[in-house]
Amino acid sequence: MKQINILQIISSKDAIGGSQEHTRILCAGLDKTKYRVIVVTRPGSIVSYYKEQGFEVVPVELRHNPSSIFKLLGIIKRYKIHIIHTHNMLADRRGCVAGWLGRVPVVVTTIHTLMNTDRFGGQKRGTSICQYNFLLKHVPKKIIALSEEVKYHTQKELNLGEDRIRLIHNASDLSRLNISISKREKKKEFGIDEDCCVVGTVGRLVELKGYPYFIKAAALILKNFPEKMKFLVVGDGYMSHELKTLAKGLGIADKIIFAGQRRDVSEILHILDIFVLPSYYEGLPRSIIEAQACGVAVVATNVGGTPEVVIDDKTGILVPPKNEKAIAKAVIDLLTNKDKAERLGNAGREWVRKQFDAPIFIKRTEDLFEGLVRKYIQDVA
Repeated sequence: MKQINILQIISSKDAIGGSQEHTRILCAGLDKTKYRVIVVTRPGSIVSYYKEQGFEVVPVELRHNPSSIFKLLGIIKRYKIHIIHTHNMLADRRGCVAGWLGRVPVVVTTIHTLMNTDRFGGQKRGTSICQYNFLLKHVPKKIIALSEEVKYHTQKELNLGEDRIRLIHNASDLSRLNISISKREKKKEFGIDEDCCVVGTVGRLVELKGYPYFIKAAALILKNFPEKMKFLVVGDGYMSHELKTLAKGLGIADKIIFAGQRRDVSEILHILDIFVLPSYYEGLPRSIIEAQACGVAVVATNVGGTPEVVIDDKTGILVPPKNEKAIAKAVIDLLTNKDKAERLGNAGREWVRKQFDAPIFIKRTEDLFEGLVRKYIQDVA
């Protein structure tokens, strides 16, 4: 097979985020002897971050910029693109149109989370959504879903047959979590005593992640464990001020550390005793995969693709969404029963290393690409 030119399009401008990391792992892992990868992103910190990874990056402002279609057509022609692979709604829209106009043989779209879902978990509707659904139903040769729940939801939303969609589970580069750190020194960075328990969470501080319920649960947990207990929130977003205000109002501001956006998450995970993800909905959360890979016991809401990673009472504990009492009860159970926490942490580590490591997802994606090349791009097959 001759070298295939792939144009990855992602409508993000920030370096940190789930779809950004997913795309980074894929671009870094694809076989360089078979694939040349060009990445289009929006201008922002993601450009320099991806260039540091050694990627060929072409920044194009996709938002509120219909002329971006013409820029994409120029890139398609310049690099003789065989496959367009899109990530996120805006990239899907622009990439599908450019792929169709530019007669690119293969367009692939990855659906990272539940399609057309608003920040509260409800379904979006309207002309714009109908147009988006029409494009996805007719342009991509294959749609990739990152979890069983995303696959089911996408098939239902677009009325797709099995032949048009492929499940390739989300994954993480777990090799970078195989590190040895001084927990004492890492805790010291945050002003946490060595013998203090740490319950933490990692993610964007946005509505759909449900972090107010994490803060409310912390207040309930502290009634049982008032001493030697800290809560660590890693990430940034528009809800940051609201969450800090909530913690202050509950009288627990001194117990909750808002660490902001960090590049050392892999180290931070190793100082956690329990990881909590209180989301309203999820595609398949990488933060849980990484916490489990570090052997941390997980408490998460039973939403979206999360149960595919957190098998209740086997690799973690599932609780209902929007329920701080359920979160607090599960965390208190694990803090009280150290053997159970260790058992769930060890089982979670084994589970994700077998099912959700980057090489597995890269191999499955390459297999998909190779099948599409053989079927649609005869001159290079």
